[in-house]
Amino acid sequence: MAAHVIRSIEKYHPNGIDRFVNVGCGDGFTSVRISQRYPDADVTAIDPSPMVKRLEGLSGIRPYHGILQNAPVQPDATDVVAIIGNWMLHTDPEDTARCAYETLRLGGTLILDFKNIRSLSRVLARWAFRLGVDKIAMRGWLQRNYLNMRFGYTRDFVRQMLTQLGFEVVEMYSKPPRLLEFKNRSSYQKGLAGTVWRTLNGVDRWRDEQAWVHVVCRKNSTPK
Repeated sequence: MAAHVIRSIEKYHPNGIDRFVNVGCGDGFTSVRISQRYPDADVTAIDPSPMVKRLEGLSGIRPYHGILQNAPVQPDATDVVAIIGNWMLHTDPEDTARCAYETLRLGGTLILDFKNIRSLSRVLARWAFRLGVDKIAMRGWLQRNYLNMRFGYTRDFVRQMLTQLGFEVVEMYSKPPRLLEFKNRSSYQKGLAGTVWRTLNGVDRWRDEQAWVHVVCRKNSTPK
Protein backbone atom coordinates (compact mmCIF):
# COMPACT_ATOMS: atom_id res chain seq x y z
CA MET A 1 0.00 0.00 0.00
CA ALA A 2 2.79 2.40 0.92
CA ALA A 3 4.47 1.78 -2.44
CA HIS A 4 1.43 3.10 -4.33
CA VAL A 5 1.35 6.22 -2.13
CA ILE A 6 5.08 6.91 -2.48
CA ARG A 7 4.92 6.40 -6.25
CA SER A 8 2.11 8.96 -6.51
CA ILE A 9 3.96 11.48 -4.30
CA GLU A 10 7.13 11.14 -6.34
CA LYS A 11 5.16 11.67 -9.54
CA TYR A 12 3.13 14.70 -8.47
CA HIS A 13 5.49 16.22 -5.86
CA PRO A 14 8.95 15.70 -7.37
CA ASN A 15 10.45 18.34 -5.08
CA GLY A 16 9.26 16.56 -1.94
CA ILE A 17 6.61 17.36 0.67
CA ASP A 18 6.46 19.28 3.95
CA ARG A 19 3.21 17.96 5.43
CA PHE A 20 1.54 14.57 5.04
CA VAL A 21 -1.68 13.34 6.67
CA ASN A 22 -2.44 9.62 6.77
CA VAL A 23 -6.15 9.01 7.46
CA GLY A 24 -7.04 5.58 8.81
CA CYS A 25 -3.39 4.73 9.32
CA GLY A 26 -3.99 1.52 11.31
CA ASP A 27 -0.72 0.44 12.89
CA GLY A 28 1.07 3.22 11.01
CA PHE A 29 3.01 1.20 8.44
CA THR A 30 2.45 3.71 5.63
CA SER A 31 3.13 6.66 7.94
CA VAL A 32 6.47 5.16 8.94
CA ARG A 33 7.42 4.50 5.32
CA ILE A 34 6.55 8.08 4.34
CA SER A 35 8.54 9.46 7.28
CA GLN A 36 11.54 7.38 6.22
CA ARG A 37 11.23 8.49 2.61
CA TYR A 38 10.73 12.17 3.57
CA PRO A 39 12.56 12.62 6.91
CA ASP A 40 12.02 16.40 6.99
CA ALA A 41 8.25 16.13 6.51
CA ASP A 42 5.67 16.55 9.26
CA VAL A 43 3.60 13.33 9.21
CA THR A 44 0.23 13.20 10.99
CA ALA A 45 -1.14 9.68 11.48
CA ILE A 46 -4.87 9.46 12.26
CA ASP A 47 -6.89 6.40 13.26
CA PRO A 48 -9.88 5.69 15.54
CA SER A 49 -8.15 2.54 16.81
CA PRO A 50 -5.91 2.72 19.91
CA MET A 51 -3.18 0.99 17.90
CA VAL A 52 -2.23 4.40 16.52
CA LYS A 53 -0.66 5.13 19.90
CA ARG A 54 2.13 2.73 18.95
CA LEU A 55 3.54 5.57 16.87
CA GLU A 56 4.08 7.83 19.87
CA GLY A 57 7.71 8.86 20.23
CA LEU A 58 8.67 8.19 16.62
CA SER A 59 10.58 11.08 15.09
CA GLY A 60 8.61 13.12 12.55
CA ILE A 61 5.25 11.42 13.24
CA ARG A 62 2.36 12.92 15.20
CA PRO A 63 -0.22 10.20 15.99
CA TYR A 64 -3.83 11.18 16.66
CA HIS A 65 -6.44 8.83 18.12
CA GLY A 66 -9.62 9.88 16.31
CA ILE A 67 -10.84 10.83 12.83
CA LEU A 68 -9.90 13.52 10.33
CA GLN A 69 -13.02 15.53 11.12
CA ASN A 70 -11.82 16.33 14.64
CA ALA A 71 -8.05 16.03 14.21
CA PRO A 72 -5.84 19.04 15.05
CA VAL A 73 -4.80 19.59 11.44
CA GLN A 74 -4.27 23.09 10.08
CA PRO A 75 -6.51 23.95 7.09
CA ASP A 76 -5.07 24.81 3.67
CA ALA A 77 -1.59 23.67 4.72
CA THR A 78 -1.09 19.98 3.88
CA ASP A 79 0.72 18.77 0.76
CA VAL A 80 -0.72 15.24 0.67
CA VAL A 81 -3.63 13.47 2.36
CA ALA A 82 -3.75 9.68 1.98
CA ILE A 83 -6.81 7.52 2.71
CA ILE A 84 -5.73 3.99 1.92
CA GLY A 85 -7.69 0.77 2.50
CA ASN A 86 -10.49 2.18 4.64
CA TRP A 87 -12.43 4.90 2.84
CA MET A 88 -15.45 2.68 2.08
CA LEU A 89 -15.69 1.87 5.80
CA HIS A 90 -16.11 5.50 6.91
CA THR A 91 -19.46 6.64 8.28
CA ASP A 92 -19.57 9.35 5.60
CA PRO A 93 -16.83 8.95 2.95
CA GLU A 94 -17.90 12.12 1.12
CA ASP A 95 -17.53 14.17 4.30
CA THR A 96 -14.06 12.67 4.83
CA ALA A 97 -13.10 13.72 1.30
CA ARG A 98 -14.50 17.18 1.97
CA CYS A 99 -12.40 17.49 5.13
CA ALA A 100 -9.36 16.35 3.16
CA TYR A 101 -10.06 19.13 0.65
CA GLU A 102 -10.17 21.71 3.44
CA THR A 103 -6.93 20.36 4.91
CA LEU A 104 -4.98 20.52 1.64
CA ARG A 105 -3.24 23.59 0.32
CA LEU A 106 -4.01 24.76 -3.21
CA GLY A 107 -2.30 22.27 -5.50
CA GLY A 108 -2.20 19.65 -2.75
CA THR A 109 -2.91 16.01 -3.49
CA LEU A 110 -5.46 13.55 -2.17
CA ILE A 111 -4.49 9.89 -2.61
CA LEU A 112 -7.14 7.30 -1.83
CA ASP A 113 -8.28 3.87 -2.85
CA PHE A 114 -11.50 1.90 -2.57
CA LYS A 115 -12.82 -1.58 -3.28
CA ASN A 116 -13.92 -2.02 -6.87
CA ILE A 117 -17.46 -3.45 -6.93
CA ARG A 118 -16.97 -4.36 -10.60
CA SER A 119 -14.08 -6.75 -9.97
CA LEU A 120 -15.00 -10.31 -10.91
CA SER A 121 -14.67 -11.68 -7.36
CA ARG A 122 -17.17 -9.11 -6.05
CA VAL A 123 -19.57 -9.66 -8.96
CA LEU A 124 -19.50 -13.39 -8.24
CA ALA A 125 -19.94 -12.76 -4.50
CA ARG A 126 -22.95 -10.55 -5.17
CA TRP A 127 -24.60 -13.23 -7.32
CA ALA A 128 -23.82 -15.91 -4.74
CA PHE A 129 -25.65 -13.90 -2.08
CA ARG A 130 -28.63 -13.44 -4.38
CA LEU A 131 -28.75 -17.20 -4.98
CA GLY A 132 -28.37 -17.99 -1.28
CA VAL A 133 -25.09 -19.85 -1.70
CA ASP A 134 -23.79 -18.30 1.54
CA LYS A 135 -26.33 -20.39 3.46
CA ILE A 136 -24.59 -23.53 2.22
CA ALA A 137 -20.90 -22.65 1.82
CA MET A 138 -18.30 -19.91 1.18
CA ARG A 139 -19.75 -17.52 3.77
CA GLY A 140 -16.29 -16.28 4.81
CA TRP A 141 -15.16 -15.74 1.21
CA LEU A 142 -18.33 -13.86 0.40
CA GLN A 143 -18.06 -11.67 3.47
CA ARG A 144 -14.47 -10.70 2.66
CA ASN A 145 -15.28 -9.86 -0.93
CA TYR A 146 -18.64 -8.18 -0.64
CA LEU A 147 -19.81 -7.48 2.91
CA ASN A 148 -16.63 -5.98 4.38
CA MET A 149 -17.41 -2.43 3.30
CA ARG A 150 -20.05 0.07 4.34
CA PHE A 151 -20.26 1.60 0.84
CA GLY A 152 -19.70 0.29 -2.67
CA TYR A 153 -18.69 2.81 -5.35
CA THR A 154 -17.97 2.81 -9.06
CA ARG A 155 -15.17 4.84 -10.58
CA ASP A 156 -17.62 7.18 -12.33
CA PHE A 157 -19.41 7.87 -9.05
CA VAL A 158 -16.17 8.63 -7.20
CA ARG A 159 -14.90 10.85 -10.02
CA GLN A 160 -18.12 12.85 -9.96
CA MET A 161 -18.08 13.13 -6.15
CA LEU A 162 -14.49 14.38 -6.04
CA THR A 163 -15.03 16.80 -8.93
CA GLN A 164 -18.04 18.33 -7.17
CA LEU A 165 -15.93 18.82 -4.04
CA GLY A 166 -13.42 20.85 -6.08
CA PHE A 167 -10.81 18.23 -6.92
CA GLU A 168 -9.30 17.52 -10.31
CA VAL A 169 -8.89 13.76 -10.75
CA VAL A 170 -5.51 13.26 -12.41
CA GLU A 171 -5.10 9.50 -12.10
CA MET A 172 -7.38 6.51 -11.54
CA TYR A 173 -6.40 2.89 -12.08
CA SER A 174 -7.31 -0.53 -10.76
CA LYS A 175 -4.80 -2.61 -8.81
CA PRO A 176 -4.69 -6.27 -7.72
CA PRO A 177 -6.12 -7.75 -4.51
CA ARG A 178 -3.72 -7.24 -1.65
CA LEU A 179 -3.47 -10.93 -0.84
CA LEU A 180 -1.68 -11.30 -4.18
CA GLU A 181 0.18 -8.00 -4.24
CA PHE A 182 1.73 -8.43 -0.79
CA LYS A 183 3.43 -11.65 -2.00
CA ASN A 184 3.37 -13.10 1.51
CA ARG A 185 2.82 -16.71 2.55
CA SER A 186 -0.95 -16.47 2.83
CA SER A 187 -2.79 -19.76 2.27
CA TYR A 188 -4.91 -17.90 -0.27
CA GLN A 189 -1.90 -17.81 -2.59
CA LYS A 190 -1.40 -21.59 -2.50
CA GLY A 191 -3.04 -24.55 -4.17
CA LEU A 192 -6.50 -24.31 -5.70
CA ALA A 193 -7.35 -21.11 -3.80
CA GLY A 194 -4.27 -19.35 -5.19
CA THR A 195 -5.06 -20.55 -8.71
CA VAL A 196 -8.61 -19.20 -8.45
CA TRP A 197 -7.46 -15.81 -7.12
CA ARG A 198 -4.78 -15.44 -9.81
CA THR A 199 -7.26 -16.43 -12.53
CA LEU A 200 -9.86 -13.93 -11.33
CA ASN A 201 -7.22 -11.22 -11.09
CA GLY A 202 -5.94 -12.05 -14.57
CA VAL A 203 -9.40 -11.56 -16.03
CA ASP A 204 -9.82 -8.33 -14.05
CA ARG A 205 -6.44 -7.04 -15.21
CA TRP A 206 -7.54 -7.57 -18.82
CA ARG A 207 -10.81 -5.73 -18.04
CA ASP A 208 -8.96 -3.03 -16.02
CA GLU A 209 -11.34 -3.82 -13.16
CA GLN A 210 -8.98 -5.25 -10.53
CA ALA A 211 -10.01 -5.52 -6.88
CA TRP A 212 -8.99 -2.00 -5.79
CA VAL A 213 -9.11 1.40 -7.46
CA HIS A 214 -6.30 3.89 -6.80
CA VAL A 215 -7.20 7.57 -7.17
CA VAL A 216 -5.01 10.67 -7.23
CA CYS A 217 -6.60 14.12 -7.35
CA ARG A 218 -5.44 17.70 -6.90
CA LYS A 219 -7.03 20.64 -5.10
CA ASN A 220 -7.16 23.08 -7.98
CA SER A 221 -10.56 24.75 -7.79
CA THR A 222 -13.45 25.72 -5.55
CA PRO A 223 -16.33 23.33 -4.79
CA LYS A 224 -19.24 23.34 -7.21
